[in-house]
Amino acid sequence: MNPDLFPIDESLSPRLAWMRKHGVVIIHLEPDPDAYDGGSYKQWKAYVPDHPDRFVPGFGDSGSDGEDQALENFAMFNNIPLWYQE
Repeated sequence: MNPDLFPIDESLSPRLAWMRKHGVVIIHLEPDPDAYDGGSYKQWKAYVPDHPDRFVPGFGDSGSDGEDQALENFAMFNNIPLWYQE
């Protein structure tokens, strides 16, 4: 679709706006078969790729809320209020 047909301002969800504001990205991690012990493994990682040494990454489990868990851990470790706390 041609963006000039219907010019609309970009509208981000509060979570995506928070991620963009802080430069946070989330990636999906493949399990390491050598490190997997039969329990849950950390499947999601939230971090700031432009400043890997400045911010502590957050990790989330393999469950359905793993992405949010990774973001919450990232925010907690780095003393940053979450999108619903600002």
